[in-house]
Amino acid sequence: MHNIASQVRTPLLSAHGVRTDHSSTINTSQKDWENPQVYQRNRLGSHVPLVSHTKQSQALSRFSGTAKLSDWTNVKVLSGSEWRFNLFEMPESVPSDFYKPSFDTSQWSKIPVPSNWECQGFGTPIYTNIIYPFPVTPPYVPKDNPTGCYTHTFDVAENWTTNRLELSVEAHSLDPQLLSRHAIVAKLYHDSPDLSNAEPVVEGSLDLVGQGLDTSDRMAGSEADWHTGAAKGSWDMMLQGEAGPALWSAEEPNLYILVLSLIAPDGSHVESESCQVGFRQDEIRGRQLLHNNQPIMIKGVNRHMHEDRRGKAVTEDSMLADITLLKQLNFNAVRNAHYPNNNRWYELCNQYGIYLMDEANVETHGFEPTFTKKNAHPACWPEWHEAIVDRGVRMIKRDKNHPSIIAWSCGNESGFGKAHSDMANFYRQLDPSRPTHYEGGGSRTDATDIICPMYARVDECVSLANIALEHRPVIQCEYAHAMGNSNGNYKEYWEMYDKHPHLQGGFIWDWVDQGLINTAKAPSGKTVEYWAYGGDFGSFPDDAQFCINGMVWPNRQPHPGCYEAKACMAPVAFAVSQATGQPGYVVTVTNKNWFTTTEALVFSFRLLADGLPIRQEAEEGWTQFDIAQIPPQEEQEVRLHPQRVPGGLQDSELALELRAQLLTATPWAPEGHVVAEAQIGLTPQHYLDQLPRQPPQQEAEYEEESEPLTVHWQDEDGRDTVTVQGDKGLKVVISGSTGCIREWNMGGQPLLTEGVTPCFFRACIDNDRGGTGGRSYASRWKAAGLDRMKVVAESCRLKSEPGEDGSVVVSASFTMRPDPNMDTIIGQTAHNLDESQRPMSSSEEQEAPGVPLQEPTDRWLGARGPGHIDVGVQYIIRGSGDITTSWQLDTSKAIPSKLPMFMYRLVPLLFRALGWVLAKLSLFPHLAGSADRGACWIYRSLPRIGLHFGVPKRCEQVQWYGAGPHECYWDRKSGAPAREYSSTVKDMHVPYIVPGENGGRADVRWGSVQDKDGRGITAVSDSQLMQMSVTQYSMSNLSLARHDYELEADSMNHVYLDHKHMGLGGDDSWSPSVHEKYTIPPRKYTFKIHLSPHGTGMREQGGTHPRTFWQRLRSLGRL
Repeated sequence: MHNIASQVRTPLLSAHGVRTDHSSTINTSQKDWENPQVYQRNRLGSHVPLVSHTKQSQALSRFSGTAKLSDWTNVKVLSGSEWRFNLFEMPESVPSDFYKPSFDTSQWSKIPVPSNWECQGFGTPIYTNIIYPFPVTPPYVPKDNPTGCYTHTFDVAENWTTNRLELSVEAHSLDPQLLSRHAIVAKLYHDSPDLSNAEPVVEGSLDLVGQGLDTSDRMAGSEADWHTGAAKGSWDMMLQGEAGPALWSAEEPNLYILVLSLIAPDGSHVESESCQVGFRQDEIRGRQLLHNNQPIMIKGVNRHMHEDRRGKAVTEDSMLADITLLKQLNFNAVRNAHYPNNNRWYELCNQYGIYLMDEANVETHGFEPTFTKKNAHPACWPEWHEAIVDRGVRMIKRDKNHPSIIAWSCGNESGFGKAHSDMANFYRQLDPSRPTHYEGGGSRTDATDIICPMYARVDECVSLANIALEHRPVIQCEYAHAMGNSNGNYKEYWEMYDKHPHLQGGFIWDWVDQGLINTAKAPSGKTVEYWAYGGDFGSFPDDAQFCINGMVWPNRQPHPGCYEAKACMAPVAFAVSQATGQPGYVVTVTNKNWFTTTEALVFSFRLLADGLPIRQEAEEGWTQFDIAQIPPQEEQEVRLHPQRVPGGLQDSELALELRAQLLTATPWAPEGHVVAEAQIGLTPQHYLDQLPRQPPQQEAEYEEESEPLTVHWQDEDGRDTVTVQGDKGLKVVISGSTGCIREWNMGGQPLLTEGVTPCFFRACIDNDRGGTGGRSYASRWKAAGLDRMKVVAESCRLKSEPGEDGSVVVSASFTMRPDPNMDTIIGQTAHNLDESQRPMSSSEEQEAPGVPLQEPTDRWLGARGPGHIDVGVQYIIRGSGDITTSWQLDTSKAIPSKLPMFMYRLVPLLFRALGWVLAKLSLFPHLAGSADRGACWIYRSLPRIGLHFGVPKRCEQVQWYGAGPHECYWDRKSGAPAREYSSTVKDMHVPYIVPGENGGRADVRWGSVQDKDGRGITAVSDSQLMQMSVTQYSMSNLSLARHDYELEADSMNHVYLDHKHMGLGGDDSWSPSVHEKYTIPPRKYTFKIHLSPHGTGMREQGGTHPRTFWQRLRSLGRL
């Protein structure tokens, strides 16, 4: 019977063992947790993870998918069970003898191990990014220092008592002193799913030296040799009849299993150990990061260990879910942010193929967040030196054998000091086969072999890559901040990476939204679970939703931004050559991989006409085509010969779609998984000269209906309102107070529940709030009153006149200004964005001390009060019920506070010029990129220019021809091909943890909202494509809710049809990050949107599908 007791303090950890590798002189008068010299007691020397096996077969099968620690006779698994637990307010409150077997813990609670106790109902989950939740007075900690104590009792086998036992995360091992006169036999096997009858690739014996085996060093996976303090030897695999070892890479994770067996003098087997071996080499040469002599591209993401119910205690199932999804989305690298991970994570990355940057658990951002004071961080302080360096020493000694690790990191956001230099030097001395990385202190320090900026803009990256006399590549350790509805501009980064040999990708921030499960009452009164963030558990201070910045939700469902990343990082690219006058298409297929051919892929293509496949024999129009295997980094042309297609396509939009799929299933994806796809629009020359032709089919003839219309003028509150009526219940009312369509009825049924009005605002996303002191887009929109725009009734003018073909033309003009009687709906924010708008946490019943909420100020921007927008619109109403709306909008005064010329035009230009000069002259080269960053400023931009109206709740079906099927926007649509799609209003909503603008679809030609009987409205854009979104939530609800569960479905569905919709941004979330080409400058805009009822019995000719309205308008020459 053995008893284990441990005492855990927050934020420090104390543990008990049997041997120490720390011999520093310790001041015993201090408390251990307030003494920087005490960073461990009784801890065994750091070494690679060891698992002792009584049989060689067990050692060989250790890494198979079915192997379990519990199956091994000399391992006792202590995790995965409940332990006794008690939480004390401080270490001094802990009973001094609680660890003794005689101590009664029967009244203590039980807690699953492993887990975070805050997730089990003990203590309060706290999230802060920079601010420490306690006074920063190192080395002293607050008196209130919650301390958790664990105890556990278990039985051991009788034969264990003859050996020394070690308490470890996973295993125990024999006493090294028992190894004299024993022999070690080593065997190396190819890893495979079935190793039961495997034969070794090579085998041999190691000579023992000395009396004991020092387990602090084990085989380094980069070479086929190893050495320890007690045994050494080497093999030349080339002499063993092999052509050489198969090299490990993320594309081809070739693994071997090394089995070391201890043989007694009488020849009997004593024990075996095993480890994964991957042969690889990583180095910096020619200003590139080379992996096995190839300049790989880092398609990476930062990953925190996180589960929504267990906190940092992640399961193997969770790790596998991450790895398989990463591979499916074309990621190939992970930065272990910002600490070493569970050892099983590395083993799985070795097996599945993920490059890792392993990072020491060092971060002191809160000591001096701006990093402008050189000696403000503990890395500069002698008393903390050993404790900090030890973090890196322990990491590399534990993890050095894993082939998936391609770089060592000295920590994160900890300034720069001697501790970092010494840690980096230790890395280089122990493992020269991998480069070192550290972003803190900038790229000028000796702690990094890589220029590794955070959130560098595109121009800055190019400047860094062009620095003369520099020998290091540029790899962003953090970029593309994925906070909420984000990841705009991602295409621009990858276009840049593909062009420049010294730019080798980076790591997105970050992988998973770090929300924890909490409960609350929804508006319906029902108790629901939701994902909580900083402050939701009553903590203060907190950094709100700044931990909600992942590519996936906590349940590992992908955000729509994932599909943008997948498309931009695809390992295969397609291009179509110019038309040649010959049948078919000349397609160039490029293999962007570095190590693998296209042997494992199958290629196919299809043609689309107006967003639908041109039906052929293959399923959904797809036809496979043959192409020779393409070697890595090479391309090949192939001529595709489409089967014969229907004629009459001269007016259709034709597109060629190509895709690459897995030929067979892999461990991370099923057969047929789409690795890469592309949609390429075809010019008239392509399809007129190249398509195999059939005689044209008779096109549908559309005749314009001319039902008689009547016009009525009526005085309403002193304003003249126009009503246009026709046969079969047609009624259109244009308000004299607003100049907008107030009613639109067909067959006696209302098509609208809220009128058609111009819309210039969107529910702010996190990126809109980026910028302090009123420098965010959200603050400027609030100052301009864009969220409160209303027609000034006195400005409205209406007139009507007969139109062609019996139509009625109603013209309106009016001015829109912010309604002074309306409250703003802009006010929610996140950490570090606009502190003046910081919201209260949902669990806070009163204002937190010391943080008064204030209105944002826009004074320094020269604000002169709210703006106004002049609107002119023409409605052409036809007897068929169709309405063509033509809009002229003057938004030049919509944002009245002009950006000062000096601050927003001259200064950026001066910064860019300075960066260019510094780069060209090689003067202060590392300041060149920083100068470019100084040019990143806010642009004058509206969030949207478009229309809004409401439709009955029964209209739940949505169809469109445009980008999709998932949410996409102007600056994030590379992974959203334009096709005909259908969905529901409910499914159009994207449940971001913090609500805001969502669910949009870009490049829409036509869109429809209808009920289950097909009755509803179809909207068609003119020659310019539109952005469309349909939601069951009001703009106010989306703006003010802090969690998705707080949203309450409105009594109608809201439709938004945008002529322009500003991009999302995403270079970061704390400054304006939308690229200028994706903004909407205040100026004059003109556009048309055609509206048509369908399923109302008014029209039978030409069909009732929504697309027929678009085709009819095209046939009549109105598009």
